[in-house]
Amino acid sequence: MHQYGYDRIVPQSDVKPPPSDPAHDYGRQLDLWIRGHMIYPEAAQKAGIHGYTTVTVLINRQGKVLSIRFVKSSGSVLLDNATMSMFIGKTLPGNPPLKGAVFHIDLTINYTLVGH
Repeated sequence: MHQYGYDRIVPQSDVKPPPSDPAHDYGRQLDLWIRGHMIYPEAAQKAGIHGYTTVTVLINRQGKVLSIRFVKSSGSVLLDNATMSMFIGKTLPGNPPLKGAVFHIDLTINYTLVGH
């Protein structure tokens, strides 16, 4: 063991997991939800359309989307509609580690063509 830089074996009971960070944990859940619901419109891909859309999404503590507001349009109806459709009538992960009945998420979706 010493040859690998270890002087002793640490029993499993001595290893403590890092403290949980509720904001980080919620951010990870939200990131997974967004990645699972993002769709690059096929028509936009075929036409070589790319760009980014920035939106503000207002949700309640249960994760229900209350409103979506464009901050910046991509310049393409196809990409903008894909971003809006991702949130309309949806429920995101709920119970964020924030106070208040509602909160907002500022989000930029970057539609990038790979290999073009």
